[in-house]
Amino acid sequence: MAFLPSKGNPESPVANRYFGLFKSGKMKARGIAFRRSDTPPLIQKAQLRMLEFYQKQKMWAIMDQDSKILDLLLEYSLILKDGQAKNEDLAIGKRISRSLMLIRWIA
Repeated sequence: MAFLPSKGNPESPVANRYFGLFKSGKMKARGIAFRRSDTPPLIQKAQLRMLEFYQKQKMWAIMDQDSKILDLLLEYSLILKDGQAKNEDLAIGKRISRSLMLIRWIA
């Protein structure tokens, strides 16, 4: 189980942002970007690939794999830098739950 740091205090982990593996190999994650509907698909894919990489590792070998995770990060960084990402892979989605109200501006 890995608890992610607080956004306000990077030294302090928070209980509602974590990922971990069960002995069965099943992953559980809460409060991280790939689960959010408003995260761009490219970012979701990058984060999910990193988590799936950890999912395939033996527990004792995880700490030695940081360079491979950084390689995945570099791969997606280059996709962005080189302009290879499609617009739809960078779009941020937002659902609106209230009905649209038309407001007439009086000048």
